[in-house]
Amino acid sequence: MKFSALSIARNALSGHAKWPRQWRSPEPKSSYDAIIVGAGGHGLGTAYYLAKEHGLRNIAVIEKGWLGGGNTGRNTTIIRSNYLYDESAGIYDHAVKMWATLSQELNYNVMYSPRGVLMLAHTIHDVQSAQRHVYANRLNGVDNEWLTPDRSLIDVLVINGSTRGERLEPAIDQLLEAGYTIVRGVVGAVQTADTVVYFLDETFRGAAEVLALDAGLTVADIAPFEDAPPVAGRGTAQLMLYLGGS
Repeated sequence: MKFSALSIARNALSGHAKWPRQWRSPEPKSSYDAIIVGAGGHGLGTAYYLAKEHGLRNIAVIEKGWLGGGNTGRNTTIIRSNYLYDESAGIYDHAVKMWATLSQELNYNVMYSPRGVLMLAHTIHDVQSAQRHVYANRLNGVDNEWLTPDRSLIDVLVINGSTRGERLEPAIDQLLEAGYTIVRGVVGAVQTADTVVYFLDETFRGAAEVLALDAGLTVADIAPFEDAPPVAGRGTAQLMLYLGGS
């Protein structure tokens, strides 16, 4: 069955209640070139590439449950390449990249949605193991990054007092590169001479010092929120990087 924008629009008129059966369930044959037990991600992928790359046309995929389940669709629901050893990282990184065009190849929505996955380290052993993975992955060209609470869990607001806002984007990019994940920006606030990091309360003093160093300042260039100029749209910010100067 072929899918297209027209077929999707047409079936939308019926509340998508008139789509034909997606998969055949034929009677078994007496023989096959290959029999694959399990129609999860690995089983279906094996059948597809046996047909695509090796020309096999007589393949049986046997499944007692629902198709596309198994480890890929039921348990993890993610694909990743952050494996430790060089060989594993290479194979899985190649596999992840193959998913990018799979929907177009199959003319079927495999619901591939590229995004990051965050893994937490709870003990010293977890930290050591995770850091080992991160550094090994980066050496193999796999996108992986070690984050700390001082950066990854902090809500940062960057303020540019100039209405032109020309310093805002570079400052935000610098923080994102340093590992901050929640960064917003506003322009047109009260102009100040000095660049200062303001913190919500004493809980965030240490994080403010880290942010100051990441922004090219010193640990002395921090102050509590009550000392900050008025800022519209502060929202949930826990730290504010106030860009001073012209």
